[in-house]
This record gives sequence, structure tokens and C-alpha cells, in this order.
Amino acid sequence: MEEKIKLSKLLNVCLRCKYEPENQDNFQELQNLLNQMIIRQYIPLIEKEIMILSIISTSEQGTDFIDSEMRLELGKVIFGLLGYVVNFENDIEFETLSYGVIDTLYELDVIDHILEFCKKDFERLEKMLYNTLNFSNIEKIAKMSEYLSTDKLDEVANTLKNLKSELTPEMLEAIKVISTDTSPEWKETQNMFKEFLTQNMLKKEFETLGTPKEVKEEEVEEVKEA
Repeated sequence: MEEKIKLSKLLNVCLRCKYEPENQDNFQELQNLLNQMIIRQYIPLIEKEIMILSIISTSEQGTDFIDSEMRLELGKVIFGLLGYVVNFENDIEFETLSYGVIDTLYELDVIDHILEFCKKDFERLEKMLYNTLNFSNIEKIAKMSEYLSTDKLDEVANTLKNLKSELTPEMLEAIKVISTDTSPEWKETQNMFKEFLTQNMLKKEFETLGTPKEVKEEEVEEVKEA
């Protein structure tokens, strides 16, 4: 039975190579570990599924988008690439690992060494991972769209009509700018916003110029077109 290459041992040797570059024994020990690796060229789909679930699970625990991305990259190495090494053993809790692990493994050519044997299949794994993430995002968008049904949009439009007397021209202008939905219901709501905004602008213009009789028709049309 082949001896397991533990992650703790691999990282320890890599760090000694990094911080004690004058000691050639460290580099020889690292080379021995690389030579001992039994690396598969292909991993069955059922195993890829487990890898992908593990990677996504760790990514979803990120505190923000950047942290999630960093955790994704770390997960790809720990649960993905190192999974191609048959005699590899992960003996370190994922939460205790830092992003520096990836840097160290890259700097000491550990990742490149493994990719020499399985790069083509690992790229398949990455593609499957990103497709899964995309499908997951589509599913989330689909669930969000449930809140944008016609009935709910009608409720929103009616509510806004009841509250329009409380909306200021500035608020209406902001809503008009950020509105990008193309549904008929939302278009109707947008038109209501624009109409009310125009009315407020006309009222303000009248107050500035004087009485309505003093305002020429072309000036009114200019305000409407604005």
C-alpha cells in the first residue's frame, strides 16, 4: 500500500523551500514528494460531481463576492486538482487554510507538476463547475421572477397610483432612470411616472414665468418634450 502524501506534510516542505531557499535538502524532499505522487489523467463524472459540490459549498460560505471567489479558487485546488492525486490525503480543515496555500503551491511548481498529467480533464472539471454555477444563478433568477408576476406588478402599479401625491419629482425621476423592465405593466407605471413628472415640471414652470396666460404654447411643448 502506497504511502499517503498528507497536505500538512506537503505544505510544510513547500514553506521550508520558500523561506530557506539556501537549504537544498528541502528542495530534494519536495522533489521526492512530487515523484511519489500517483496522478490520474481522468476522473469519472460521479467523482467530479462530488468535487463540484464540495467546491461550491465552500464558496457559498464566503462573507462577500471577493471572499467567495477566493474560496472558490482555494476549493478548486484542495477539492479539485489535488483530488487527481490518488495517494493524497487532506488532513487539514478547509477553514484553517489561507489563500497563501495556493500561492505557495504555485510558486513551488506543485500545481504545474500535477497539471502535466491531468490538465485536459481538469479543464473539463472547471467547465462543469462554472456551468453548474451558471445554472445555479439562473435558478435563483427564476425564483426571483416569481415575485414579478403580472398580478404583483398590478398591485405595485395600483399602490404607486394611490401614493403618487406623496412622491416628489426627484423621486419620480430617479425611478424613471433605473427602470429597465419591458413588461406592459411596468411600462404603464413608467408612463404614469412621466406624466406626473411632466405635470409637476409644468406647474413649477408656470410658477416661475407667471400666470398660465403668460406662457406661450411652444414653451409648454418644450417642457413636455424635456
